[in-house]
Amino acid sequence: MGHYLVWISGELEAEHVSPAVMGKTIGSARPTTLARDVIPNLGLAAAAGWVVYSTGGGEGKPPRLVAVRTDGTDRQVLTDSLIAPVDSRGNAVAWAEQDGDRQRVVTRDLAKGRDWIAADMPQCNPGCYRIDAVALADNGVAFTRGAIGSQPSYVVRRRFSDPKVQRVAIPNDPQPDLVPSSAGALYYVLSRGWYRWDFGVGKPRLTRYTGAAPPQLLGFERGRWFVVRGPGCAQRLLVLGTDGKALTTMSPPAVSALARAKNVDCVTLADLVWTGRQLLTSWFLVPRESEERHENFGLVGVLIASRTLVR
Repeated sequence: MGHYLVWISGELEAEHVSPAVMGKTIGSARPTTLARDVIPNLGLAAAAGWVVYSTGGGEGKPPRLVAVRTDGTDRQVLTDSLIAPVDSRGNAVAWAEQDGDRQRVVTRDLAKGRDWIAADMPQCNPGCYRIDAVALADNGVAFTRGAIGSQPSYVVRRRFSDPKVQRVAIPNDPQPDLVPSSAGALYYVLSRGWYRWDFGVGKPRLTRYTGAAPPQLLGFERGRWFVVRGPGCAQRLLVLGTDGKALTTMSPPAVSALARAKNVDCVTLADLVWTGRQLLTSWFLVPRESEERHENFGLVGVLIASRTLVR
């Protein structure tokens, strides 16, 4: 978000240190704590001077989605029934919520403060469904409906200018994976591979990443594929062009060198964000002493801003 950076700090499984949302203007000395007791795996978004995060969810209650200005003022609850991780693009944020037996997918223009309901449907009709993921594209929003039972799951999309949703059935896969794509829906079908369903294209198309064990895709952004190859501590992040050639490669040794970290046994990718100009990646570095003690000792989190990818 411009020259303002936000992240979640804290051990994800810590018993005594709750994760917190931190923010700072790039170049400033100290970060500001914007929120505590947040839920890391439900996502984080920042746009138009706002930061969006999730919290709550204890004692059988669903999580809340909250927006706060970057100076910590004007805190607002966007929904008190969040059911899937939040996604963002430009000035918009999208989420899924449930009220009784109704499920909705909502996008909000954070600059204008306006909501748009992309979908409103019963949870069960006749089979029952979860909404597992939501992803914003340049021209619309996509989401998955994971089947609770033997019926097909669905990938659903709606362009901002379309009067209703479109959907494609995914049989024999209770939880198709959906990842961000600027062009539309990008999703993985069990044992078949990764599909693109771009807005303006009538039917999904199988990508080059096929079969039962294709590489893990993290997203597609205007001609750039973000791909993870290798297991565990040997993971490499590749940014590939449409011709399959690498634009950028980030490996564990390179990350350790950039972080000036020594005696590191394991480096794993935590997350990535494409800003439109730069690639931001976060990594976990596990020192050898932590591995030897078999406990979270001296763990380091690193955020790396890569150069603009121009090819």
